[in-house]
Amino acid sequence: MITIDELRKIAQQNNTVPAWNGLGIVKLRFAPSNSSTGDKSLAYHFYSDRTEANYHPIHDHVFSFSSTILKGTLQSTFYDFAIVDYETDYELRSSSYHYEGFNNEAVHPNIELYEAYKFNTLAGDDYWLDYRALHKVHPVSPNVVTLVNKINQPDLSVVWQQEQFNYIQDKHVPYVNTMFEKIPPDECWDIIEDILEN
Repeated sequence: MITIDELRKIAQQNNTVPAWNGLGIVKLRFAPSNSSTGDKSLAYHFYSDRTEANYHPIHDHVFSFSSTILKGTLQSTFYDFAIVDYETDYELRSSSYHYEGFNNEAVHPNIELYEAYKFNTLAGDDYWLDYRALHKVHPVSPNVVTLVNKINQPDLSVVWQQEQFNYIQDKHVPYVNTMFEKIPPDECWDIIEDILEN
């Protein structure tokens, strides 16, 4: 398991700090050691009760990635939906970030949502997540650490990213932009150290 000192060294080398994401993680993004561009395509993700999500919609991603579980157990649940022509509790929405700001729009105003399958990934194992997969994750153990690699795609000839991400909105729950709430970096470091030690 990586140490707090090693993580601080990585952060210093990459001119970065850990940041809380409202989906329920503290992440530390960094570039591979052999990167010539400095693109921060790797990230450690840290989960605990101190990182708990303020809003955790079912969502997909703007890129595909692999995730290796370094500590604990992480549960992934995947969903499918049917487009219907009557009023439901859920809608599919699309969001993107542009230079002019944040864009959020309805894709399908009424859908029926279905749980397709779920699985647990334990320490030492990994999984691949396609960018189009509507899912959410949940830490099964009290503390979870993962290493996310967005360049470790299985086939470079396949398109593995999109310009926007999609999410399922429960119409009875107010939308919360998970990207714009912040936890100070010092507190993030404290959370990371606590997760590594327990």
